[in-house]
Amino acid sequence: MTSTAPTPPTEPRSDTPVVLQRTPDESFTSANPYARPGYTPGEPSSGRLLGLLSFIGGIASLVFGQTVILPIAAIIIGHYARRREPNGRTFGTWGIVLGWFALLGWLAVIILGIIFAAPIFLFAWL
Repeated sequence: MTSTAPTPPTEPRSDTPVVLQRTPDESFTSANPYARPGYTPGEPSSGRLLGLLSFIGGIASLVFGQTVILPIAAIIIGHYARRREPNGRTFGTWGIVLGWFALLGWLAVIILGIIFAAPIFLFAWL
């Protein structure tokens, strides 16, 4: 004869997702009382600010060309824009391209400077 004893209730597992439930006042409740309502971490922003900053930085690094910091900033901000802002992906991509183009220009100037200055320094010792 088999026993049909009721099984004890089990505790919810910690790896199960938290289900949000609506309360009568139309707000969501969760297991975290300190969570901000309506906020999802890692949510991409809908703006284009980072993409525009990257694009403007890339253009400015080509036009002014006096610094190495501006193209590096355009590249970094462009990568953030491509990751976080779906609407700013194109501007972010152009900021990255223009920033790398400006950095390669600086690299070419440095290499040409070394090539042209090396004979002067070599023959100065003779």
